[in-house]
Amino acid sequence: MDYITNLPVEVVLLLLKRLSCHDLCTLARTCTFFRRICNMDDTWQYCCRKDYGIDSIDKWAVDSFMELYKTVLFKFGHLIGKWSIVSMYPYGGLLSVEVDQGRFVCYQCHAPIDNCITNPFIKKELFEVIVENKKCVRNCLSGTSVHPLEKLIYLDGQLPRFSFECVQRTYHPKFSEVNSEEYQQSDEEESSVFDQEQISEKNVECERLQWPDPVSTESLMPTPGLYKGTYGSHGVEIIMVHISSDQIIGTKITGDPNIPATKITFKANISQVVTHSEINELYSSPLEENQNEVAVTEFRLPDGYDSEYDAFPNEVRTRYNVNTV
Repeated sequence: MDYITNLPVEVVLLLLKRLSCHDLCTLARTCTFFRRICNMDDTWQYCCRKDYGIDSIDKWAVDSFMELYKTVLFKFGHLIGKWSIVSMYPYGGLLSVEVDQGRFVCYQCHAPIDNCITNPFIKKELFEVIVENKKCVRNCLSGTSVHPLEKLIYLDGQLPRFSFECVQRTYHPKFSEVNSEEYQQSDEEESSVFDQEQISEKNVECERLQWPDPVSTESLMPTPGLYKGTYGSHGVEIIMVHISSDQIIGTKITGDPNIPATKITFKANISQVVTHSEINELYSSPLEENQNEVAVTEFRLPDGYDSEYDAFPNEVRTRYNVNTV
């Protein structure tokens, strides 16, 4: 013990950086010397950076990194990251818990409304975790005004989950109770009617997204992760793409009754490459020999078909007769 106490403080702090937060609290109870060392803010600054990637207390209503860790991070730091909504079947959803301006904010991420997959995600705030009067406060940001969020539970299991529910029903009016003119004039970034009903009526359960392993930088494969994919008139969905040694799998994070969330939407075999000869055989047919004999005519859509989100040719090269039963 005397050998440790005779070491420079900088050396002891370097040794303590190898300990977890739980071990630091246990060590602080052993003697006055370790209690003083463990309470130094340099140690807790390192813990905040190592465990949660936070290296500044600017905008936080705290006086030290130790206070930030004990008040907020110890309880809610595990919420940082991307989550999929598992209780809103079959529609699902994507949540992102981030550190922003001295608070934790949970955003619901929507795909673009206008079917343009190059547009960024639309983010809507659901709840926040802040510090007020040295206490951790949870607020629901969805509804007519900011109000307390009583229920926020984190379960650290084999696959971490958390759930939240706002019991203040007066702040979440039914969509039928909202003035239709006000809704029509609202910004396009407002969440859908379904999301409003779900968040205001029931417990929302979320599961941490299992992020795919990265591929080699020399690989020609796309980067695994979240993508936006268009389904034509069905809208844009959020897809998680996983890549293994022999296949590419796309799993829906947001879905619909046809292909619900959490289900596979596409699977590609990458163990066998399609050759040029196979492509030529696929697109060649005996009808191509006589295609020059067919007069080129204007292509017309059937009556009542909506072509707003689809691209069609301007001319017809070949026509077929289809016998109906």
